[in-house]
Amino acid sequence: MKKLLVLAFAVIGLVTFAFAGDSSPIGIALLDPVQYPENTCDVAGLRLNLLYGRVNNSYGLTLGIANAANGEEKGLTVGAVNYTGQDFTGFQWGYVDIVSGNFTGWQDGWFAYTKGDFKGLQAGLVAVISGKCTGVQLDIIGVNDALSGLHAGFVNYSGYLYGMHLGFLNMAEEFHGFQLGLVNFTQKARGVQVGIINIITESPLCFFPIINAHF
Repeated sequence: MKKLLVLAFAVIGLVTFAFAGDSSPIGIALLDPVQYPENTCDVAGLRLNLLYGRVNNSYGLTLGIANAANGEEKGLTVGAVNYTGQDFTGFQWGYVDIVSGNFTGWQDGWFAYTKGDFKGLQAGLVAVISGKCTGVQLDIIGVNDALSGLHAGFVNYSGYLYGMHLGFLNMAEEFHGFQLGLVNFTQKARGVQVGIINIITESPLCFFPIINAHF
């Protein structure tokens, strides 16, 4: 807890200094538009949203039940529902996390979604990345357009995988690397599958139990 507080205040200080300009150093909201400053302004510092607060760009520490930013966010955001209209850089933790732009950092939630490209760690019961992911995706059900790194969960789907799938059911359109699970499926492969059922549809040996490979 002490380390988390130190991290939070460090984020507030650094981000406030970097983005102070015409921004407000503090934002307080009951239920937008009952808030200060108004929702078209930037906040560089601390945001407290008792029910729901919305700003333009947010830099620093955001705490609340429902947190929203129309533009970008940089810093630490913790809430039940978090929404960012553009890019997010930092840490985003909540039950529902949605970023409409690119994400760099750590996104964690029961439902975690990034529309753009992702760099870092995404974790959730359901985790979805519509763009390209560079890093790690941990989930119960996980989907990404393309991943370079590790995708681990119960059900994993990657359009293109460059790295490793680890789960009960692993699926990819094409993978370069390694799939480890009870059921592994791909159309194209340059790598190895290890599991009870291994399928590579575009291979002379399209099905083989225990281990399958194509290069």
